[in-house]
Amino acid sequence: MRAPAWAGVLVGAVVCAGCAARTGPVPAPPRALLEAQSELGRLWVSPQADLAPSEIAEAEAALTQAESTYEAARQGIGGRWDAEDDAYVARRMAERARIATLYEAEREVLRKARGAVRRLSEYSELRRALLDDLARRRRAVEEARASAAIARRTALERARREGDELVERPEGLLFRVASERLFLPGTSLLRDGAEERLDALAEALRSGPACDVLLQVLDDVPGERISPERLAWRRWTRIHDTLVARGVPSEAFARPPRDVPFGTQVDVLVIEHRATPP
Repeated sequence: MRAPAWAGVLVGAVVCAGCAARTGPVPAPPRALLEAQSELGRLWVSPQADLAPSEIAEAEAALTQAESTYEAARQGIGGRWDAEDDAYVARRMAERARIATLYEAEREVLRKARGAVRRLSEYSELRRALLDDLARRRRAVEEARASAAIARRTALERARREGDELVERPEGLLFRVASERLFLPGTSLLRDGAEERLDALAEALRSGPACDVLLQVLDDVPGERISPERLAWRRWTRIHDTLVARGVPSEAFARPPRDVPFGTQVDVLVIEHRATPP
C-alpha cells in the first residue's frame, strides 16, 4: 500500500524542523562557557599561573574550541548541543587546571618547608658543634690558667725569704715584704741583700704568662727632712726601676692609688690576666 503524498511532505517537514532546532542560532552563551572563561581568567592573573603550564594550556585549547563552536552555533552553522558539550568540557578542563595549580602550590610549600627543616637541622648540628668546641676551648683556657696560677705561686714561694708573706686574695696573690728588709731606715736606699730579694721577685713575675702588678709602698716612718708620703713614693720608684731593670715589663705596673693606708711594708699584688678563648 503506497503512502499518501502528503505523508512524505509531513515527514520532511518534521525532519527539517528538527534540523532547524539543532542548527538554529543560540540566543546566549552557555553558562559553562562563561564559567570556563572566568575560571581561566582568574588563573591567568594568579601567582600560581606558572605552576601547571600544561594543564592551563589544555584548558585554554578547550576554551578556544568551545568559543569557536558557540560562534558557529550562533551563526547557524553548528548545533547548539555541540556548543553546550564543548562549553562543559572547557569548564571541566579549567577546573582541572585550577586544581593542578593548587596541588603544585601545595607541593612548593611542602618543598620549602622541608628545606627549612633541613636547614634548621643543619644549623642545630653546627651550633651544637660550635658550642662543644667552645666548651673545649674554655676548659683548655681554665686548665691553662690553673696551671699558670700554680706555676706563679710556686715561683713566688721560691722568692720568699725569712719574714716575707704570700697571701692569696680574691684579685690575686699578694707578696709582702717588710720595708726594713729592703731599705735603710728613713731612706730609699736598698740595704744589703735587698737586691737578691728583688732578683727572686722579678724572676717570679717574669715566669708564666703576662700579669698585672700593683706595687704599693706603705710606710709611716718619716725620713730625713721628708714626709712619709714622699718617702713612700721614692721607695716605690726604686723598687719599680729595679724590677724593670731585671726584665719585668714597665707596662705591667698599675699606678697605685693615692689614698693608700700607711703601714710598714711593701706589697706586690700579682693579678693574672683573665684570658678568653679564641
